[in-house]
Amino acid sequence: MLLFWGVAVAGFAAVTVASLIASAEFPWASFIPLMGLAGVVGLWVVARACQGDRPALLVYLGLLAFMTDALLRSRGAGETSADWESVLKLAIWLGAGVIGLAHIGPFRKAFNRPGPILLLIYVVACLFSAFYAPSPIYSFGSAISVAALYAFSFALSVRLRADQILWALVLSLTVFLGIGWVVFMVNPELGASPFTTVNGMVDRFCGIAGQADSMGSVCTKYLGAIFLLWHGGRCKLLYAMPLAALGAASLLASDARTGMIALAAGIAAVLLLRSRWGTGVFLLLGLSTALLLQVAPLHLDGLMSGFSRSGDPSELSTLTGRLEIWQFAIQKIQESPIFGFGYNSSKVVLGQHLGFENGLMIDTAHNLWLQNMLSVGLVGTLPMAALFVILLVKACRKPLPFRDLYVVVALVGGLADNQAFGTTPTLLMVIFFTVAVWPDHPARPPAEEVRPPPPLA
Repeated sequence: MLLFWGVAVAGFAAVTVASLIASAEFPWASFIPLMGLAGVVGLWVVARACQGDRPALLVYLGLLAFMTDALLRSRGAGETSADWESVLKLAIWLGAGVIGLAHIGPFRKAFNRPGPILLLIYVVACLFSAFYAPSPIYSFGSAISVAALYAFSFALSVRLRADQILWALVLSLTVFLGIGWVVFMVNPELGASPFTTVNGMVDRFCGIAGQADSMGSVCTKYLGAIFLLWHGGRCKLLYAMPLAALGAASLLASDARTGMIALAAGIAAVLLLRSRWGTGVFLLLGLSTALLLQVAPLHLDGLMSGFSRSGDPSELSTLTGRLEIWQFAIQKIQESPIFGFGYNSSKVVLGQHLGFENGLMIDTAHNLWLQNMLSVGLVGTLPMAALFVILLVKACRKPLPFRDLYVVVALVGGLADNQAFGTTPTLLMVIFFTVAVWPDHPARPPAEEVRPPPPLA
C-alpha cells in the first residue's frame, strides 16, 4: 500500500510539472492535474455509491444538484455543440446512471406500480426519438442523460430517506446561491440577467444559473426543501430561518413569478391535503385560479399592471411574450403530433426560428406539455400526463409531503416553463423522477416520520 501511494504521488507530481511546462504554449494545460485529481475522486465516490455507501450517494447527489442547474459559461439559443461544461455535465449524469444500475436488484419490485412503468415508457420514447431528430447526437445525449437519471432515482428511493435527500439538496443549493451572490456582486454582468420592458432594461438576479427564471426554479426547489424539513420537524426554526431568508432574497431578486406561484402552490398542497376539508379547499383554489387566468387578460388590466415588471398590463396578458412562442410551437407540433421532432429538439426547431417579435431567440417552448409534444409527441407525453393524474390522486387519497410539494411545483411551474422534463436534464427532473418512483409502502418507517440526529434536527 505504501508503494502504491508513493507511485501515485510521484505520478501526480510528474503530471503537474509537465502540465506547467506545456501551459506556456497551451494555457488550458495547467488545469490537467486538477481535472485528473477531480476525476479520480469522482470515480472513487461513484464506486462507493455503487456499493450502497450512503455518504457517497449523498455527496454525489449534492454534486449533481449543484452542477445540473449551473451555467458556468455563455451559451446562445439553439447551440447544440459540445463544450467543456456540457461534457462535464454529461459525465456526471452518466455517473448517476452507473450508480442507479448498480442497484438494479430492487428495480424489479418497483415495476408492480404504474409510476415506474409510465416513466420507463417515457424514457424509451425519448431514446427512440433520437433516431429521427434534426440533431441526432444532441438528442441522444439528452435522452441517455434522462435514462441515467431515471436509474439514479431508484437508487435514491431505495437507499435514502426523504429527509436525507432534502438535506443534501439544501446544503448543495446553499453553496450554489452563495456563489451566485458573490458572482453578482463582483461581476454584475455575469450574475444578472437583463429583461426588456417598456420602461427600459431591468437587471434580474441569475447568479450562476444563467437566466433569472432558472434561478427562480432553483430557489423554488431550495425553499421547498427547507419548508419540508421544518414542517416535518427535521430542522429547527433556528436553522430554517437564515436558510429561508437566503432563498427568499434570491427568489425575489430573480423576480421569477412562475417560481413564486409554483412554490406557493406546492406549500399550499402540503398544508391543505392533510384533511378532506383541506383537499376540497385546495381543489377549489386550483379551479378558481384556472378561471381567473382565463378572464384576467380581458377584465383585470388595472390589477395586472401592478403585477407586471414594467407596469404594462399586456406583459401579463401575453405572459411576457409566451403566447407568441406557444402559437409557433403549436404550429410545429401539428407537423408531427404523434412522435414529435426528437427529444430536446426545441433547441433546433425553436432556437433557429427568427420570426419572434423584437428578434427574440428562445430554445424551449416555455410550457411543460408543449415542450414534450415537440420532443416526443403523444407517444411520450400521454404517459407523463397519466403519471401526473396518478400522483395527484395519490396526493388527495394519501398525502405525502415530499412527493406532493414537488409534483405540484412541476405541474404549476410547467404552465409557463418546463423545468421538470422535456429539455436538457434539470434538478427538478431528478426530484420528480425520485418522488414518482418513491415506494407507497416502504419496508422501513416512512421517511416523513424519521427525525435526523442533532445538530441538524
